[in-house]
Amino acid sequence: CRWVLLQSRAAGGFVSVRGQHESDEYVVQLAREGSLSYRSLLLLTSAGVWSYAVGGYLNFRVDGATQPWRAHGNDEPRRQLLSLPLSARAFVRRPPPTPSTSE
Repeated sequence: CRWVLLQSRAAGGFVSVRGQHESDEYVVQLAREGSLSYRSLLLLTSAGVWSYAVGGYLNFRVDGATQPWRAHGNDEPRRQLLSLPLSARAFVRRPPPTPSTSE
């Protein structure tokens, strides 16, 4: 397991998760102007991505929704995801090293 911050190269912000009882609870978004807080702290496990802010796993939609990530389960009432259904399984691959261009 490893605690990480995920940053969007395209948009410049860090992934952030709104906690339970906050406005827009369980929403996964990019933090405004690259700001950091506990909401951006994520734990990469062997099977999924755990959000410190929510105390549960991130979940992924496969239905083409505009918000493909969420931080709650698939059933009502919405609450943090403590177990891993198939929709929350994530496999993180480390890219191969970039060859050195020095001469």
